[in-house]
Amino acid sequence: NREISFHAFACAPGPELFAVEASLPERSERWPLYPGDLFRLDMRPDLGALNLLIAPFLPTMDAWFNPNDNWNYVGGEFDRYFRGPHVMTVRMPPAE
Repeated sequence: NREISFHAFACAPGPELFAVEASLPERSERWPLYPGDLFRLDMRPDLGALNLLIAPFLPTMDAWFNPNDNWNYVGGEFDRYFRGPHVMTVRMPPAE
């Protein structure tokens, strides 16, 4: 099963928990900011028919997960709002 669901915390505009459903990609990827083979979830809201008109103006979020570390979140990139600040979070890799 490649379909996953979880809850994410965000401030939009106040603190809130959101239900997230996503499909796991077929292959892992490399992210230059964190070592190892990771999986990237490209998370975008699904607004049905409005996606064609509104999607280019909505903030996006890429979240990276490590399958070799119990699928822990290792970082992400997102925009706070349309043309707003770009934010990156990166977990510090474990010491070798």
